[in-house]
Amino acid sequence: MTDLMSEYAGGVRYLTLNRPQRRNALTLGLVSALAGEVQSAELSNLRYVVLTGAPPSFSAKGGDLDDLAQVADVRPLAVSEGI
Repeated sequence: MTDLMSEYAGGVRYLTLNRPQRRNALTLGLVSALAGEVQSAELSNLRYVVLTGAPPSFSAKGGDLDDLAQVADVRPLAVSEGI
């Protein structure tokens, strides 16, 4: 399964975030794929870009913490830490 589905029809590029098991939270790979799609769109006769998310949600608020933890020292703060 690919994290970003891309379809083109009638001058419109449809991009679908496809990580429903993680509520379509963004990963570094997904952000890179989105950037690539935008760059390729600039070179075409594209009229519109429609960004959607696979059900049940458009996209989780923020990035996928599991993905971010692999490239940086990132961890969620516990309630006992004052948040």
